[in-house]
Amino acid sequence: MTGATAALGSALDEANDGGNPVSGEPENLVLQLLRDMRGDISSMRSDMARLESKMATKEELAELRADLKSDIHSLRADVASDLMTLEKRLSDQILGLRRSVRSIIPPRSAMAC
Repeated sequence: MTGATAALGSALDEANDGGNPVSGEPENLVLQLLRDMRGDISSMRSDMARLESKMATKEELAELRADLKSDIHSLRADVASDLMTLEKRLSDQILGLRRSVRSIIPPRSAMAC
């Protein structure tokens, strides 16, 4: 509770105690509304504190970003390595198929004879 809110509450309490019985009812209504607002504000403060405790700090976000960047670079290197391996295996298979075809089918110059 802030000092201004407490001062307002005590001033209204004093006015209500020594106030006119006829005009006392609206002051009680105002006091009740102020008390309700005070409770709502307190609830909002605790909700905000809980949310702030769950939020990541800038440092934590920077660390996560660096980790993610490192992981992405590592994955790129893994994919590049896998593609190179795949290309080598396919080249070897194609070369093997060419040799097999050449051994089965004679060259064109031999067919012309």
